[in-house]
Amino acid sequence: RVNAICPGYVDTRWVRSTMNEEAYNEFKRGIIGKSALRRMVSAEDVADMATFLILVARNMTGETLILDAGIHLSGSVSVSQ
Repeated sequence: RVNAICPGYVDTRWVRSTMNEEAYNEFKRGIIGKSALRRMVSAEDVADMATFLILVARNMTGETLILDAGIHLSGSVSVSQ
């Protein structure tokens, strides 16, 4: 069983630490604005997907799972930092 979780932008303290608060808020608004689900992926979302693969998807293999709240549906994403 080999599957890949491919998260988009993940809201973490490391992302926040790379920019000041104003820049971070603008960055996050840009991500949310491009997202079909109008949210940003969290580390917990990635952990939930891993848990799903381990506990539920026992017969799944060879899959690439995009976990980006639908950003990939909008085409190219350009978010300035």
